Amino acid sequence: MTGAVSTDAPVAAVRHRAFTIEHASPQHFAALDAAGRPAGWARLHLWPQLPAAAEQCLDLTRFAAHYQRPFAYVSMFTMPAAARGGDLATELLRATIHAAQRAPHGAEIAFFHCHPRLEPLYTRMGCRGFGAPSLDARRGVVVPMFVLGGDQAHFAACGSPLRTTARHYPLAPERKRELLALLGHARGAATPAAAGTFG
Repeated sequence: MTGAVSTDAPVAAVRHRAFTIEHASPQHFAALDAAGRPAGWARLHLWPQLPAAAEQCLDLTRFAAHYQRPFAYVSMFTMPAAARGGDLATELLRATIHAAQRAPHGAEIAFFHCHPRLEPLYTRMGCRGFGAPSLDARRGVVVPMFVLGGDQAHFAACGSPLRTTARHYPLAPERKRELLALLGHARGAATPAAAGTFG
C-alpha cells in the first residue's frame, strides 16, 4: 500500500480497524506510508459516544437536541509534521469523513479540535471554525472546527481534495443553509475552556 492514492478510492491509504459490531464507536484509523508502516492515526466517535470533555466544551448535548440526527467527532488526529497537508493526511481525513457519512442515517457533520497553527491548513481543506479556542489537558490550547462532509461547493471553492469524497454524499443547497444556521447558533453556546482531554 503506497502514499500515492487514487482519489476514487477514499480509504485506499488508510487501514480501518475491523470491529465485531459494525459502526462501533470509536472507530480507529491508521494512515500508512509508502512502506506500509502506520504514519498517522485518528479516531471517529459517533454521537452519543463522544469524549466527555469535547461534548461539554462544544455543548453538543444542546446541539443534538436541535439537530436530532447523528453527527461525529474526530479525536487523536495525529500526523508527523512532514506529512501534514500531504496525501496521507488528506486520505486520513477523507477516510474519517467517509466512515461518518456511511454511519446509520449518515453523519453530515464532523467536529474536531486542532492546534492553532494548523487551523489555516484545515481551513484550506474546507473545514470551518466553531467558536473560541479551548484548553485540552494533554495538548494545550486547541481550536474547535467542523466539516460538512457533503459540501461540494465549498470544497471546490477552497480547492480542497475532500471534494472527491463529497460527491458521494452531495449536500443540497437548502440543507446546507439549514445546517450552517444551526451551527452558527450552536457556535455561540460553545465555552472557551474545558477541563479534561478531548479524546
